[in-house]
Amino acid sequence: MSINRRRLLALCRKETLQIVRDPSSILIAFIMPVVLLVVMGYAINLDVDHLRLGIWRTDSGAPAVRLEQALRGSTALEIHSGPSKESLLASLARGEIRGLLVIDDGFSRTLAGQGNGTPQALLLTDG
Repeated sequence: MSINRRRLLALCRKETLQIVRDPSSILIAFIMPVVLLVVMGYAINLDVDHLRLGIWRTDSGAPAVRLEQALRGSTALEIHSGPSKESLLASLARGEIRGLLVIDDGFSRTLAGQGNGTPQALLLTDG
């Protein structure tokens, strides 16, 4: 199906006249996109700063300790510890922390190639 050039030009002329006649169309067509561009550009920030993360580590191996130390050294995270896994889960449920990283026994051993499979850590988030 081909487009008739004469019809297309007539349609463009009609829409242009409609926009010029109606001031609200000018607002919607030209002013609103500029306003939205400014609002979306400056008001919405998707950078993560000071994300509260709880860590429960039962593995005392060097790789697990290094992982926790690396997370504690991050400027984007606030690392919280607790007396038990259940207390950290309760903090997650109350909204005091946004996520919980659980590093169980065997993480370092599996990472070193002495265990079966791949090393696993569980990350629970407040969704």
